[in-house]
Amino acid sequence: MTERHRLLTGFRLGEWLVKPDDGSLISSQRVTRLEPLPMELLVFLCSHAGKVVSKPDVLRHIWPNRFVSDGTVKASFYQLRKALGDSPRKPRFIETLPKRGYRVLMLPIALTKSGDSAALGDGVDELYRNGRSILSGQPGPAALKQARLYFERAVEVQPEHAESLAARALTYIHLVTLAMANGSEMLPQAKTLAVRAVEADPKLARAHLALGVTQLLHARNLADAERSFCVASDLDPSDALCHRWYAKLLSSKGRHEEAVSKAQRALRGDPLSLSVRRDLVETLFAARLYDETIAEAHRLMEMTGHAPDVQLGLVWVFFLKGDHEKAFHSLCAGFRSLGTGPEILDRAAEAYRAGGMATVLRLWAEVMEQQASLGQQSIDLLVLYGLLGEQDRCFKLLDLAAKQFHPVILWLPVSPIFDKLRSDPRYDRLLARLGVAAR
Repeated sequence: MTERHRLLTGFRLGEWLVKPDDGSLISSQRVTRLEPLPMELLVFLCSHAGKVVSKPDVLRHIWPNRFVSDGTVKASFYQLRKALGDSPRKPRFIETLPKRGYRVLMLPIALTKSGDSAALGDGVDELYRNGRSILSGQPGPAALKQARLYFERAVEVQPEHAESLAARALTYIHLVTLAMANGSEMLPQAKTLAVRAVEADPKLARAHLALGVTQLLHARNLADAERSFCVASDLDPSDALCHRWYAKLLSSKGRHEEAVSKAQRALRGDPLSLSVRRDLVETLFAARLYDETIAEAHRLMEMTGHAPDVQLGLVWVFFLKGDHEKAFHSLCAGFRSLGTGPEILDRAAEAYRAGGMATVLRLWAEVMEQQASLGQQSIDLLVLYGLLGEQDRCFKLLDLAAKQFHPVILWLPVSPIFDKLRSDPRYDRLLARLGVAAR
């Protein structure tokens, strides 16, 4: 039986239960329906999940022996994305790759039992698979929250299910790294889950990986974390996530050549992952390999076609290189991609003419201060004030990040962002209080 025929009986795609026979899409929040042609398009794309499907292949299978305008194709994808609640700019389900085609980012799970209850995952294995399916693409906040529910339910059904314990721990960690949860509350829970996962299955690589990450982020015990990562890597040498976290640890210890090697190995294992490529960009930046950082960031933008976070991240790189003109152009490109209004862009241009990039960064910080809340925005403010050398504000934000066990603390001794803090006596005192060694 072909993959397409397996999916025609119904399948799970992230939080959606898809029923091709009646065109319905069902989630815990709503029910919607697709016309036959968009549903056929969804089934066809899902039958090639994870692979790039060219536009000619789509035309050949969905509109055989017919002339179809670009408008018709775009309209079909629009209907499909609208039904799924997807965005072409920040895709969770269907990614458009310019001049290459389309790719489904999540792994569909074909129904193997009769009835809706099987699709909703009453059994621990299906709950676990559903959670993993949601995280198989480039998960955003909504996907992480949904996956968390599946893994929590799986552990309720079978408290010693090692895979679900480890996946739940790693999901909690992911929430912390995205500033969607407070690390002081979530990381101890993740450690408890990871310990239980290791006890339930000592040969499960993801269990040791989850334990290692909690040792790194919460206990800040780099030696224990490295041992756990080594065990995980030995158990599953192909796990790109393990290599990614190992690279972060090596980078935080100032072992930049090894860190870049690990990050590149993770990319070889998962070359289409945007998250893996973003990690490589960050690793190169921490190693102060600015030209390599810029080149890799441009590759990432070519893959996405829309990466305002990468464009804005390049501002730091160009600023530190002293190329303020490119820093300003990158900032404007990032703001436009975010849909920033012309009044802000005009103010930025005026600030650049009046005082250069330092004035622009101060304006950016001013705007962010007006919108600031605990979490990711505070970290962005920390970066801005670090670049500007605004030491008093920077140390206050570092104290906040330390209380929340934000991962940025680990990179304090090595990141070029904080070079202007190192001469301040508070810097060494902060490292000593956090138990983080100077590099």
